[in-house]
Amino acid sequence: MVYKDFPSKILKLCLANTKNFWFLGAIKRGILLKPSVIKFFKRVFLTCFMGFWEIVKNIVRKADAVVMVLDARMPELSRNEDLEILVAKSKKKLFMVLNKIDLVSDAHFKFLKKRYQHAFFVSGPQNIGVNRLRTAILIAAKREGVERPTVGV
Repeated sequence: MVYKDFPSKILKLCLANTKNFWFLGAIKRGILLKPSVIKFFKRVFLTCFMGFWEIVKNIVRKADAVVMVLDARMPELSRNEDLEILVAKSKKKLFMVLNKIDLVSDAHFKFLKKRYQHAFFVSGPQNIGVNRLRTAILIAAKREGVERPTVGV
């Protein structure tokens, strides 16, 4: 069995390419790694990929309302249906926000308005829709009896 010490450039490649966990393949092939290296990669793997949903669940549990921000240019690609299911199960209010509406054409904006009727349309630089979203969050919190709502984004 061979011991290999992996340079930091390979580590960066591993972290950048989530499908290429070479260290798991090295362990399967019987290449001996230092216990500290194995421990480090287990921690990276669990934190980056398994720990993500634990963080999301924790945020949803602590929040009074959840804001899901979607890119108006490609809302279906930025949408997370698993998050929607998690929020629905926790019986929290979900605010769907389509951001960057100033970057879409009028025809696409009309299409989005029809498709996402309950969503909020926001443009940060042009300050469009921000006050409407804030007001809706405060009204929903007041209905739930919460004076200062905690919002998970």
